[in-house]
Amino acid sequence: MAFAKSEFSEITKRLNLTETAVEGEVKLAPFGWGVIPGMDAENQLNHLTVTNEFPIIQTDTSGLFLPQMLNLTRHGAVSFTKGCYLGQEIVARTEHLGQVKRQLFRTRLPDLDVSVGSTIKVADRGTCTVVGVVPHQALLVGRTPKPN
Repeated sequence: MAFAKSEFSEITKRLNLTETAVEGEVKLAPFGWGVIPGMDAENQLNHLTVTNEFPIIQTDTSGLFLPQMLNLTRHGAVSFTKGCYLGQEIVARTEHLGQVKRQLFRTRLPDLDVSVGSTIKVADRGTCTVVGVVPHQALLVGRTPKPN
Protein backbone atom coordinates (compact mmCIF):
# COMPACT_ATOMS: atom_id res chain seq x y z
CA MET A 1 0.00 0.00 0.00
CA ALA A 2 1.02 3.62 -0.02
CA PHE A 3 3.04 4.36 3.08
CA ALA A 4 4.82 7.40 4.49
CA LYS A 5 6.33 9.68 1.88
CA SER A 6 4.40 7.93 -0.91
CA GLU A 7 2.30 9.98 -3.25
CA PHE A 8 0.29 9.62 -6.40
CA SER A 9 1.47 11.63 -9.34
CA GLU A 10 0.15 12.06 -12.82
CA ILE A 11 2.63 10.35 -15.10
CA THR A 12 2.02 8.73 -18.46
CA LYS A 13 0.52 5.60 -16.88
CA ARG A 14 -2.33 5.32 -14.41
CA LEU A 15 -3.33 2.43 -12.20
CA ASN A 16 -6.66 0.67 -11.94
CA LEU A 17 -7.52 -1.02 -8.65
CA THR A 18 -9.72 -4.07 -8.56
CA GLU A 19 -11.10 -6.00 -5.61
CA THR A 20 -10.30 -9.34 -7.22
CA ALA A 21 -6.82 -10.63 -7.96
CA VAL A 22 -5.60 -10.75 -11.55
CA GLU A 23 -2.55 -12.77 -12.61
CA GLY A 24 0.59 -10.68 -12.90
CA GLU A 25 -0.69 -7.71 -10.92
CA VAL A 26 0.80 -6.08 -7.85
CA LYS A 27 -1.18 -7.16 -4.78
CA LEU A 28 -1.92 -4.67 -2.04
CA ALA A 29 -2.23 -6.13 1.45
CA PRO A 30 -4.19 -6.65 3.65
CA PHE A 31 -7.29 -6.95 1.46
CA GLY A 32 -5.79 -8.53 -1.64
CA TRP A 33 -6.64 -5.50 -3.75
CA GLY A 34 -4.84 -5.55 -7.06
CA VAL A 35 -3.20 -2.90 -9.21
CA ILE A 36 -3.39 -3.29 -12.98
CA PRO A 37 -2.95 -0.75 -15.78
CA GLY A 38 -6.13 1.26 -16.16
CA MET A 39 -7.76 4.52 -15.18
CA ASP A 40 -8.28 6.87 -12.24
CA ALA A 41 -6.38 4.94 -9.57
CA GLU A 42 -6.48 7.63 -6.89
CA ASN A 43 -10.29 7.81 -6.81
CA GLN A 44 -10.57 4.02 -6.83
CA LEU A 45 -8.04 3.72 -4.00
CA ASN A 46 -9.92 6.32 -1.95
CA HIS A 47 -13.18 4.43 -2.49
CA LEU A 48 -11.65 1.07 -1.50
CA THR A 49 -9.99 2.45 1.62
CA VAL A 50 -13.12 4.25 2.85
CA THR A 51 -15.40 1.29 2.08
CA ASN A 52 -13.08 -1.14 3.88
CA GLU A 53 -12.29 1.29 6.73
CA PHE A 54 -8.56 1.09 6.04
CA PRO A 55 -7.22 4.65 6.06
CA ILE A 56 -4.15 5.83 4.22
CA ILE A 57 -2.55 8.52 6.31
CA GLN A 58 -1.69 11.65 4.38
CA THR A 59 0.41 14.69 5.20
CA ASP A 60 -2.50 16.52 6.87
CA THR A 61 -3.14 13.64 9.30
CA SER A 62 0.39 12.29 9.79
CA GLY A 63 1.40 11.88 13.43
CA LEU A 64 -2.09 12.47 14.84
CA PHE A 65 -3.20 8.92 15.61
CA LEU A 66 -2.07 5.63 17.11
CA PRO A 67 -2.57 2.51 14.94
CA GLN A 68 -5.31 1.34 17.34
CA MET A 69 -7.26 4.56 16.76
CA LEU A 70 -7.27 3.75 13.04
CA ASN A 71 -8.28 0.08 13.56
CA LEU A 72 -5.03 -0.99 11.89
CA THR A 73 -4.53 -3.72 14.49
CA ARG A 74 -7.88 -5.22 13.48
CA HIS A 75 -6.57 -5.54 9.92
CA GLY A 76 -3.28 -7.13 11.04
CA ALA A 77 -1.28 -4.13 9.85
CA VAL A 78 0.73 -3.82 13.09
CA SER A 79 3.16 -6.40 14.48
CA PHE A 80 3.66 -6.55 18.24
CA THR A 81 6.38 -9.21 18.03
CA LYS A 82 8.71 -7.97 15.31
CA GLY A 83 11.16 -5.14 14.99
CA CYS A 84 11.59 -1.76 16.63
CA TYR A 85 10.00 1.48 15.54
CA LEU A 86 9.41 4.98 16.81
CA GLY A 87 6.54 5.01 19.30
CA GLN A 88 6.56 1.23 19.79
CA GLU A 89 6.24 1.50 23.58
CA ILE A 90 3.12 3.67 23.37
CA VAL A 91 1.54 1.43 20.74
CA ALA A 92 2.28 -1.73 22.79
CA ARG A 93 1.01 -0.16 26.03
CA THR A 94 -2.21 0.90 24.32
CA GLU A 95 -2.67 -2.61 22.92
CA HIS A 96 -2.26 -4.19 26.37
CA LEU A 97 -4.61 -1.68 28.02
CA GLY A 98 -7.14 -2.54 25.32
CA GLN A 99 -8.75 0.86 24.85
CA VAL A 100 -8.30 4.16 23.08
CA LYS A 101 -10.18 7.41 23.60
CA ARG A 102 -10.62 8.06 19.88
CA GLN A 103 -11.50 5.58 17.17
CA LEU A 104 -11.99 5.36 13.41
CA PHE A 105 -15.50 5.03 12.05
CA ARG A 106 -17.19 5.37 8.68
CA THR A 107 -20.18 7.61 8.26
CA ARG A 108 -22.48 8.82 5.53
CA LEU A 109 -22.12 12.50 4.78
CA PRO A 110 -24.67 14.89 3.39
CA ASP A 111 -23.34 17.09 0.63
CA LEU A 112 -20.61 18.62 2.78
CA ASP A 113 -17.39 19.93 1.33
CA VAL A 114 -14.82 18.26 3.60
CA SER A 115 -11.23 17.30 2.97
CA VAL A 116 -8.69 15.07 4.67
CA GLY A 117 -7.37 16.78 7.79
CA SER A 118 -10.45 18.95 8.35
CA THR A 119 -12.66 18.57 11.42
CA ILE A 120 -16.41 18.24 11.75
CA LYS A 121 -18.74 17.76 14.72
CA VAL A 122 -20.66 14.50 14.98
CA ALA A 123 -23.33 13.73 17.58
CA ASP A 124 -22.00 11.43 20.34
CA ARG A 125 -18.48 11.55 18.82
CA GLY A 126 -17.55 15.20 19.36
CA THR A 127 -15.12 16.94 17.05
CA CYS A 128 -13.84 14.39 14.51
CA THR A 129 -10.89 14.50 12.13
CA VAL A 130 -11.47 13.46 8.51
CA VAL A 131 -8.95 10.80 7.41
CA GLY A 132 -10.63 9.65 4.20
CA VAL A 133 -13.43 10.99 2.04
CA VAL A 134 -15.38 9.93 -1.04
CA PRO A 135 -18.74 11.26 -2.25
CA HIS A 136 -21.35 10.84 0.52
CA GLN A 137 -19.01 8.89 2.87
CA ALA A 138 -16.05 9.62 5.09
CA LEU A 139 -13.67 7.95 7.50
CA LEU A 140 -13.48 9.96 10.69
CA VAL A 141 -11.58 9.62 13.95
CA GLY A 142 -13.65 10.75 16.89
CA ARG A 143 -14.43 9.99 20.50
CA THR A 144 -14.90 6.27 21.20
CA PRO A 145 -18.58 5.67 22.04
CA LYS A 146 -19.34 4.76 25.64
CA PRO A 147 -20.54 1.19 26.16
CA ASN A 148 -24.25 0.83 26.91
